[in-house]
Amino acid sequence: MSEFPGRVLQKIKQAEEQKLTKLDLSEYYPREPESLEEIIESITKLSNLSVLILNRYKLKNLPESIAKLSNLTQLQAISSYLTSLPESIKMRKSLYYIKR
Repeated sequence: MSEFPGRVLQKIKQAEEQKLTKLDLSEYYPREPESLEEIIESITKLSNLSVLILNRYKLKNLPESIAKLSNLTQLQAISSYLTSLPESIKMRKSLYYIKR
């Protein structure tokens, strides 16, 4: 088992404490898909977040709970498996979604 979930959750906690508006988790992309749920749920607690970068994550979809990020204006998921966004996010006119 890798140190992946612990390192990412620690970075998310720091972002919450520092009220960061940008979170880039690309360097911590997971090797274990089962780790993703806990991480995504932790991210949804970051109320100040406006930019979320999940490059190379093996996510096929995001949970509806991602809509809790009401200040989210940019979601970047380059080289990910993401095929669609939840309806609640798609409806946002202010969200810029980057996927290549």
